[in-house]
Amino acid sequence: DGESKSSFDSYKDELLNEAEDLSFVKFGSRISPVIEDEYREEVLPKVEEIIVSHLMTMQDNDAYQDLVISKTPTAGKSERIFHVYNWKTGEDVLRFHVRRDKPPHKGYWFNFHYHTAEDGFQKHHDLGSIYWDRNTPPNWMSH
Repeated sequence: DGESKSSFDSYKDELLNEAEDLSFVKFGSRISPVIEDEYREEVLPKVEEIIVSHLMTMQDNDAYQDLVISKTPTAGKSERIFHVYNWKTGEDVLRFHVRRDKPPHKGYWFNFHYHTAEDGFQKHHDLGSIYWDRNTPPNWMSH
């Protein structure tokens, strides 16, 4: 119908694209090909749902435009994929992380989870786990 998207929808789409891009920056070229499909199917929709529901709570007064995504995932073994924060206050609202788990005799898994400001980032909210291999995974962002 040619109707242009609302500024809310445009903003939302931009944030979700950034979230997806940063996820793959975090994974690097050695991990991405192995987990990409499963991540897109199982984890990314949940990440997007959390971000969208948070934006929706701020839609009425356009405060959603204060939310931005941190630009740099952490390399090595560190957990941060990206944080969603209020650029006016500098305060984190949501933190999306991935942890390397190695349950006994089960190989390595990537556990995706997030934390919220509501509980002081204490609780792990599970987004799912993706199996890697029995071999130790490379560091994040390795190529």
